[in-house]
Amino acid sequence: MRQLCHGSLWRLHAVGSLVALALNFGQKGIEIHGVEYMEHLGLHGISRSIYFSTMLGKIAGDVLVMRLREHVGSLRMLKLAFCAAALLVLSFVHLTSPHLLFALAFGLGLSTDVLWCNIYMYLTEAFPTSVRSTAFGLAMGIGRAGGVLGAALGGATSDIQTAFLLYAASFCAGALLVTLFTFETSQRALADAVA
Repeated sequence: MRQLCHGSLWRLHAVGSLVALALNFGQKGIEIHGVEYMEHLGLHGISRSIYFSTMLGKIAGDVLVMRLREHVGSLRMLKLAFCAAALLVLSFVHLTSPHLLFALAFGLGLSTDVLWCNIYMYLTEAFPTSVRSTAFGLAMGIGRAGGVLGAALGGATSDIQTAFLLYAASFCAGALLVTLFTFETSQRALADAVA
């Protein structure tokens, strides 16, 4: 019980939930409204191909995480991937070239996959063994509300570009929130007690 009520556990949970919320808001919103954006540009024929380009980026993201996480660390990868995702979304709303959109979709898939892989691993490794499953489930469950908000907000805005700017802002917020995590978990034994 003393461990469960420890302040650092609650802080970790709050920051983890907010990072997951920011990630879900941006990524799920773009995923849902990406096709609408392609139609807004008059590129009806490539929306499926853009989706597959994003999926290829996600596969590349898995490979990147497997190769680099132990050397770079989860926190650094989270910061870099949040910043990259924000820049790619900002670029996305200023371009109309199908070739560039394919490249940006690939990069966005890669960066969001790096985010998902690292937030899953970081939170799983950061929570003590005694509360790991429950704490991780709560943080990710609260974070999923961001996906609902991102999807709803994108449909409620009058201009799809405004929605994409909000998604980019959520990735920027995620990068700032990651700085509130207090320790790196890669190359570290799993914690059995709150520090």
